[in-house]
Order: sequence, then structure tokens, then C-alpha cells
Amino acid sequence: MGSGGYQLFIVNEDTKNPKPRNSKGKPSYEALLVDVGGTLLETSKPVASIYAELGLKYGLKKSPDEIKTGFKKAFAAPWPERLRYEGDGKPFWRFAVATATGCRDESYFEELYQGAGNRSSLIDFSVLDCLASLATTACEVLVLFGRRLENEQEEQSSPRTLVVIFEGEAWRVSAGAQEALVQLREAGVKLAVVSNFDSRLRPVLQDLQVYSLFDAIIVSSEIGFEKPARQIFEAALSNVSYELKVGAEQAVHVGDDATADKAGAEALGIKAWLWKKDVKSFKEVAGRILNADAYPEGS
Repeated sequence: MGSGGYQLFIVNEDTKNPKPRNSKGKPSYEALLVDVGGTLLETSKPVASIYAELGLKYGLKKSPDEIKTGFKKAFAAPWPERLRYEGDGKPFWRFAVATATGCRDESYFEELYQGAGNRSSLIDFSVLDCLASLATTACEVLVLFGRRLENEQEEQSSPRTLVVIFEGEAWRVSAGAQEALVQLREAGVKLAVVSNFDSRLRPVLQDLQVYSLFDAIIVSSEIGFEKPARQIFEAALSNVSYELKVGAEQAVHVGDDATADKAGAEALGIKAWLWKKDVKSFKEVAGRILNADAYPEGS
């Protein structure tokens, strides 16, 4: 157990013997903390239309734009429990779907939540592009979950890929992220996910083949604190090294929410870069850490 009573979750035993830092000099930060939804992962297409289309057989009349507006309302509403995302987060998602669509048919919710044929969860792609402007204290873009393919034969023929029932891939790793994370890891930089998510996050990162790149996966539903709470960032700092705790001033956090990510990290003394504003790509993130002279502050 870590300080404050929360449990730490180290995931990568390879970090006992990290590779040496790059020859260009010491990185400007010892650890990179990364938000998931809307930063590390992104949807390949909007899905409010999927909600609308699937809802037709349940009598749903709302347009995709109305559904997006409804999700903004759901995420802005107070939640009576301490955490929105405990365990699988199902109670909150049930509320969010009902608020966004106006449909309280349990069969509709289950079809979205489980995914038709149990291939993937459609509920998780609902809010990526409509939450970017939300200023709430406890949410990042909580999307992009999924379930592993249950049929082993199907998994072998389509390895590590989850698709929604309509067509195409439902989500993807942000462009250049995997290469940048490998580069940082090889330079000795510790890597951690810091995410307001429910219990389905880990299988998604595994399915996308990025799970093993991280020294730590810090999930709000597992440790009992949501960003911007300082405890979730403290857990990441304590968890990224088997040796000494990385100091706040030695870490940088990248995320897309001004309150949960930027203000939350900065309150603890962690440098924070707002995704698509302070930094535009993972290539830039790696560059700022490994070659800071090429990226003057404020550029």
C-alpha cells in the first residue's frame, strides 16, 4: 500500500533493468505521465450516429447532435457517489446513456454496454468529441474501452483488433505515440498512464499493444481517487520506479482536460502540457523531453 492508503500498481517488471539514457544528454524530465481518452487514444470516427442508429429499434428519436449535447449534460451533472467510475462503472454509464438519449430501455443500454455479439462495447466511444470542452472536476474523456474478442478462433484471425458492429475500427492509438513512447523508454524515461477510467482500461491497452510500454498504469477506479485529486498523481510518482520515488518537479503530465489534467498535475508541482494546445503530437512530447533546447519554453 502507498501513502494515503491507496494501492500501487506496477505493471512492467522489465523496468528493474532500464536501458541507458540516450547519448545526447540527460532528458529534461525523468517521468512522463499520460492521460488516455482523447490523448493517448482517440476514436477513428464519431459515434453519436451509432447511438442514434442503434436506438431506432428502441424508439429513439434523437439526432446525433442531440445525443452529444445530452452527454455534455450527463457529465456536467453532479454524481452522488464519491467516484463515477467504480469497478466497471456501469451505474454511471447507465445514467449517462439515459440522460444523453432519453432512452431508459435496459436492453438498449446493455447492447451499448456489452457490444453486439460481445465483440466490443459501444458505450465507450460515446463522448470523446463532445467532452473536449467540458470543464468538470472529475472527468477526462472516458471512452475507448472494449472487451477482448471472446472467440479464440476469431481473435487469431483478427489479432488484437476490436471493431464495432457497424464497420471499421472504433479506436486507435494516437499517431506517433507508440514510436515516441519507445524512444522515451529507451532513453530511460519512466512512463505511466494516469486515467479516470473504470476497470476495463487494462484490456484495451493490451489489445492495442501499448500496455507493456508503461512502467505503471494508474486507474481511478482501482485506487479510489479521480483526477484532479493529488493522490492519483502521487500514486503515479510513487509507482514509476522500483528504486526512488520520482519527484514532482522531475515529471511532466500530458492530457487534454484543463482542470483534471493540467490544473490537477500543476497543483502537485508537476509540469503539465495540455494536449493539442501546449503540445500537438507525441513526437513533440518526446522532443521536448529528450531535446529541450530545440523547443524553447512557450514555442
